[in-house]
Amino acid sequence: MKLALLLGLLSSVGWSWTHVGNNIRGWKEQPVTFYVNYSNCPLSESEINDIIDQAIKSWNGVTDSKLVVGRAETSTTVASFLNKTAVKLPVILCDPSFATQIGNSVVNVVPAATFFSQTDNDGNLIYSGVLLNAQNGAAANIANLSRGQVELTLAHEMGHALGLGHSSIPEALMYFSLGDKQLPLLTEDDIDGIAHIYPRNEFTGGLLGCAAVHSIASSQSDTAITRGLSPIVLMIFLNWIFGRLLFRKNKSRTILERPL
Repeated sequence: MKLALLLGLLSSVGWSWTHVGNNIRGWKEQPVTFYVNYSNCPLSESEINDIIDQAIKSWNGVTDSKLVVGRAETSTTVASFLNKTAVKLPVILCDPSFATQIGNSVVNVVPAATFFSQTDNDGNLIYSGVLLNAQNGAAANIANLSRGQVELTLAHEMGHALGLGHSSIPEALMYFSLGDKQLPLLTEDDIDGIAHIYPRNEFTGGLLGCAAVHSIASSQSDTAITRGLSPIVLMIFLNWIFGRLLFRKNKSRTILERPL
């Protein structure tokens, strides 16, 4: 029997890409480090690390974004995280009492959930984390999933912890269900969303780099327009350089060929 896996986001604040009316800016400091506690995990530490690294690779591949993601170890427990006393954030924790947080009715179909409740006055995230289903006997316990499903699950939940909501596009990594996906690959919708929350700084991102302007009333089309301008600017710049070089060459030739 095929198990339909749903991906969770539990929060006192809600949003979904297109970001309309929601000024979520993600984590202010870079890189964003996910702090991992391997206690209670049904998979080995090396397996968890490999899965996390694959998920991190997905989010670190967005060239239009300044986002850099990493991982480190922590002793933070599920209890301290839920009590909002954790210091190093965001976290990735295995929860052996997962049903307590999400309810008995969905513990067999939800392999993970992201919790966050706090942003600062500028809309930057300051408290969030991912709880993985490690409840004994639960059908959606991550030990019962394939390696690919766990990678997809964690990459999706990382997206929530970074500031993204659910996408309405079934092919997107941030869609609410894993569906038939096999790899944690980002679609254009995922890329636009994360690039909007973490726009690359035009002044430090390299020559003629692309960046989205963060504003409350922005949309996907804003990012598309910004991207479309970059090739045009590049062509103008290269044409100017070529023209200058040609002018200097012709000027030099004129001087050399001047009759005595």
